[in-house]
Amino acid sequence: MVENGAWLASIFGPYMVVIGIWAYFYFNEIGGIWNSIKTNPGLYFLQAILNLIFGFGILSIYREISFHLAFLVTLLGVVCVLKGIIALFFKERWFKWADQIMALPYYRHMMFIPIVWGLLLIILAIWY
Repeated sequence: MVENGAWLASIFGPYMVVIGIWAYFYFNEIGGIWNSIKTNPGLYFLQAILNLIFGFGILSIYREISFHLAFLVTLLGVVCVLKGIIALFFKERWFKWADQIMALPYYRHMMFIPIVWGLLLIILAIWY
């Protein structure tokens, strides 16, 4: 089962690192992208559905809850599913919450979360 987790980590680890680095250096573009998503119902629906697809895909392949690094794979699946469900069923609350998060003075530094998470996933993929 850990092999599946390592395989998923080898895909999503580099993805998260690249997206996190991009978001950190192109921070000023994130607001425009978010506004485009908010004003385009099709694009908003697509991002919610993609979160569900990625989340359920991850959980269908790997859903082991354990106390080691591979837990990050399961957690990624759960986070994606929750993001998709919240985005679909609680749209206005999602907008308000995301806008509040983006208004935080240290929001740019929050881009280190996917970078670190991705690096840990890469370590998992190499380790196992």
